[in-house]
Amino acid sequence: MVQTANLTSGHVKHCQQCGYKELAKKRTTHGKRRTKLYTKWCSMRRRCEEKSCKSYKDYGAKGIKVCDEWKDPQKFFDWAESHGYKEGLEIDRIDVNGNYCPGNCRFVTRLENANNKTSNHYVTYNGETKSLADMCRKHNLPYSKISYMVLRGISFSDAIKKYKREIQEAAKEKSENEPKEGLFGEE
Repeated sequence: MVQTANLTSGHVKHCQQCGYKELAKKRTTHGKRRTKLYTKWCSMRRRCEEKSCKSYKDYGAKGIKVCDEWKDPQKFFDWAESHGYKEGLEIDRIDVNGNYCPGNCRFVTRLENANNKTSNHYVTYNGETKSLADMCRKHNLPYSKISYMVLRGISFSDAIKKYKREIQEAAKEKSENEPKEGLFGEE
């Protein structure tokens, strides 16, 4: 694998593994090489195209591709800027099994992006279905405790009841163990 910096500096002219010869030329003409949006574009391409990329197994290996239009960085930048890109937002595929293309992508916060993953566990509570993490946030519950129970087969509803019982029992035990003082500090 050839590092991006070696391609853009001209030190290396062509990557044999992925054929980024033309890409090396384009990276120096758009003027955005040191921007976060450029980094997002590179990361998107890398996880879909480079087998040596750690995330390739979750993207390229599953058949997720970057559309031909977005292989030109300037076309991606133009789309991003006209579709609400701001620093701090992440690119998100609306259909998590779909490709990176204008009709399937949007910019969202990190939290919104985390709620659109294939690895999320979804629960239904009071007729509402959300990711387990989102449901815990909504009901002000500790994700680690609730997910421990839910991922071991306890329903979300029963996990909440069990958690509340544990809190009540801990509070009761604490009050029973506190020293009882009289009016003047004696028992």
